[in-house]
Amino acid sequence: MAIHSTRVKIQDKSNPGRYLTSFYGSFPINDVRNGRTIGESHGPNLSEEEAKKVWYGSSSGLTKHLAYSDNDQFGCLEFNVYCTGNDLTNGLNWLKNDPDAEQGQEMCQWKEDENAELELLIDYVNPEIEEVEKVPTINEVFSEISEELQQRKAKRQLMSKYRSAIEKD
Repeated sequence: MAIHSTRVKIQDKSNPGRYLTSFYGSFPINDVRNGRTIGESHGPNLSEEEAKKVWYGSSSGLTKHLAYSDNDQFGCLEFNVYCTGNDLTNGLNWLKNDPDAEQGQEMCQWKEDENAELELLIDYVNPEIEEVEKVPTINEVFSEISEELQQRKAKRQLMSKYRSAIEKD
């Protein structure tokens, strides 16, 4: 699903009218396709102006929560969906405890002291502009990514056996 998806939407589960959606083909969907934290492919800095070129939201003020600087809080999408790095006060932070990390923190918030249960949707379609279609859940996305990684691993193993056979001849 994520392979053919074009956009990402982050919305407040209890208030679906509060959301941010990435523009078609921008870095957020590429990061989700690769199973990485949203923003990793963009790099350690994202200004509010840059965020406005990549995201639109239910209110113009929401994009400011996406800006970050000197961010090194990237990793696997399963444990770190979005993080504004060291500035946890003003930005969107969606982290789950990573069992491999020495110390983890779990949070889901638009900004400090504004906790929310957020949802990550892919290929969100604006019903006012386009036809509505089923949006896959994050678990479906993770399942697809996991299957794709297993297929790649099997191909690498097959190629390795093939090379070994050629080298023996």
